[in-house]
Amino acid sequence: MQIEVGVRYAIDAKLWQLYCDVYFSSYSENTNILGLTDGVKGAIISVWNPFGQTLTLQQNALFSRKVLTYLNCKAIPYFLLWGGSKDMTYRELSVLVRVDRTRAYQLAQQFKQLAYYYVENGILMLINSHNRQQRTVVGGLHRRVLKASSSHKRRNALTAGNLAIAKP
Repeated sequence: MQIEVGVRYAIDAKLWQLYCDVYFSSYSENTNILGLTDGVKGAIISVWNPFGQTLTLQQNALFSRKVLTYLNCKAIPYFLLWGGSKDMTYRELSVLVRVDRTRAYQLAQQFKQLAYYYVENGILMLINSHNRQQRTVVGGLHRRVLKASSSHKRRNALTAGNLAIAKP
């Protein structure tokens, strides 16, 4: 998934492109993702599948509980959302945290993610968690947010057809 470049790591081009083609949907019907990001700087970080390894639903639940417990203990506010493919057949539970770029980089590493997204002034940027030099402006976040009506039906069928979950 990553290739070593000196002491820095680069995510291979095919995986990087998949990460660039991301979409988001609300975790809760009462949450407006775009409303949360208006004029806000922050990171969107997956709380599933550490190091890009596809885990079972139970393993992901345990991992995400640890991450959310950490955020709660450190009093870092967060909002849950789904990040994945446009049709949400691949979707990972993620958090939106209102932190600066340095803290976002630290959290993404701590949460064992290969990459994360940083939002500033409504612009979404993909950043390698282990090499900040590898980054891409993905574009306006508003173009990457799916309408709630279809995404909530998929959320309710969490395991059905979700390619982000390994079979036990």
